[in-house]
Amino acid sequence: MGQNMSYALNFIQAFSTAFLAVLAFYGLQTWKRQITAGRKFGLAEEMLLAIHAASDAINSSRSPIVGISNDLKPRWADDVMSGESPEDAYLVPFKRLTEAHKDKFDNLEALNSRCSILLGDNKLRGCVEQIREIKNEVLAATANLIRDPNHISQEELQNRIFEKLDSGTPDEIRQKLKEIINESERILTPYLRLDDDNF
Repeated sequence: MGQNMSYALNFIQAFSTAFLAVLAFYGLQTWKRQITAGRKFGLAEEMLLAIHAASDAINSSRSPIVGISNDLKPRWADDVMSGESPEDAYLVPFKRLTEAHKDKFDNLEALNSRCSILLGDNKLRGCVEQIREIKNEVLAATANLIRDPNHISQEELQNRIFEKLDSGTPDEIRQKLKEIINESERILTPYLRLDDDNF
């Protein structure tokens, strides 16, 4: 009977060790999924903010209103307001996009690479490429009008550079940027929800 009791204790001890090992394994897996989901959440949040910042940078660069406050108004905008030449007016959005807001576009590109690696899909790449295309479209229009202020399609190029505030139709570039933001929010929303699907 003493030997049977010894076997029973050994069996219980072995079973409890195996049970604790299984619990530890599942606990580690859950912990790993939580850490990964937290990193994805943080990256998705950063990426969404970067897309909004890049969109806002394009919209504010195209604004015919030069500056709201001295903190936001680039130093070279004062020269344009004095009316030196039409080329100066085209130079303002160019400098805003290439200098004042350069960090926003650099951040967007860096986050785009991180998202494709960590989130494992390239759906956002299309949104970032569209933002890059819009920015380059505005820069190309400004470069054309700086080189030739009397360009044959001057009005069309000016509409690319400056937002139409007083027309009854919505601004095409602003509309495109809204669509890009909506699409990026649709793509990133699953990563921003803290439910069991992300763990």
